[in-house]
Amino acid sequence: MDDQRLSVYAELIIKLLKCPSGEENTILNAHPELLDEGLVAAMQHYSETLRQQGNSDAAAFLENLAQQIAKFIRQDDSPQEPPSAERQQAYVDLIQLLLACQAGEEQRILGAHSELLDQGLVSMCEQVAHRLVEQNNQQWAAWLRNFAAQLANGVTAAKTSHSNEQEAFLMQLLQTVADSNGDPASVLSLLSAHLSLLNTDLAALLSDWFPGAIEQADEGQRQALAAVLDNLGSLLQEYQLGSSRSNLLIAIEAYTNALRVYTEAELPQAWAITNVNLGIVYSKLAPFSENPKQQIENAIEAYTNALRVFTEAELPEDWADTTNNLGSAYSSLAPFSENPKQQIENAIKAYTNALRIRTEAELPQAWATTTKNLGSAYSILAPFSENPKQQIENAIEAYTNALRVFTEAELPQAWADTINNLGSAYSKLAPFT
Repeated sequence: MDDQRLSVYAELIIKLLKCPSGEENTILNAHPELLDEGLVAAMQHYSETLRQQGNSDAAAFLENLAQQIAKFIRQDDSPQEPPSAERQQAYVDLIQLLLACQAGEEQRILGAHSELLDQGLVSMCEQVAHRLVEQNNQQWAAWLRNFAAQLANGVTAAKTSHSNEQEAFLMQLLQTVADSNGDPASVLSLLSAHLSLLNTDLAALLSDWFPGAIEQADEGQRQALAAVLDNLGSLLQEYQLGSSRSNLLIAIEAYTNALRVYTEAELPQAWAITNVNLGIVYSKLAPFSENPKQQIENAIEAYTNALRVFTEAELPEDWADTTNNLGSAYSSLAPFSENPKQQIENAIKAYTNALRIRTEAELPQAWATTTKNLGSAYSILAPFSENPKQQIENAIEAYTNALRVFTEAELPQAWADTINNLGSAYSKLAPFT
């Protein structure tokens, strides 16, 4: 495979990582000549690199997409009959029903025509969307393309407006979180039954609704509502179904609105905890964002805010946890920075500081995690250093230290990840020995 082809693969992969959720198929459909085993191999290699850098969310996204493309290639290799004229007309009729229906009726209509939910419908959606653009009806064309993209990923879309159904779902969701008493099972069941409503419009609806809700509430009710949003954000940032980008955007709105109640002056610890959670979500959102640098900078700001309350003297473990997160954010910022060396040095300083509290004797797993992160930072710093050999040796020392805790017997996944990083570091050291 030549270098030019690899470069084209890399450009496409970066587009996929940065595009808004749901636009992956549009991008892939625009580059059919690249949908081959070489792209799958490049994506798998890129995902391994992201995982080594600690960006497991983006790595998992890319691995899943590579699997879908590989499946598509295998299907494409087998001869397929084109849809009959009758089936194509059935696709058109279904699309017309969807465009004409009331908001919230899409799921019922799709359920009644489940036999038509296939790649042929996706292709027909694109043809109809193209005609709508020619008719200067961009709004419905955009909705139809978004629906087709989600249908291609196995998720059906609903029209994104503040419909009665969406408002009712938001109220039901908040009440279910409030009634859950820390047990997520009922909330997760509700989310799974309403995947089509977990979209960016729900985030906007939440942002529109909450200020009015707390304006009418007493202080106890305000804090209870903020706690509900805090819990919702924590559930959504870990939720695996639906659109990861939409889930994270809803979580950000939940945390941001909770901070209307959790102020630094009146509820400093709740304010700091929510800022940490907000920083974590911004970091997770970065791979799915058109502007990953901005999301990482948002994370850094949130962690830095939390450290005004989580001080080393008064809350040492919270301080160390947040400082470790801050180091990871600086490390993630480096590829997007005009001065990557400075960001990596910021990360090394943060990890080193965190290790004052995260000691091997008292917090062995936390110590090993931060030590491994430190090793990754030293490894990334090497190409920017006047003494790259020293930085790689620092990385090897850090990985080796972490393996005192990350053992094959007790923590096999962490052990394997660290061993892999150690092998990469030795490989980088070879030219200097």
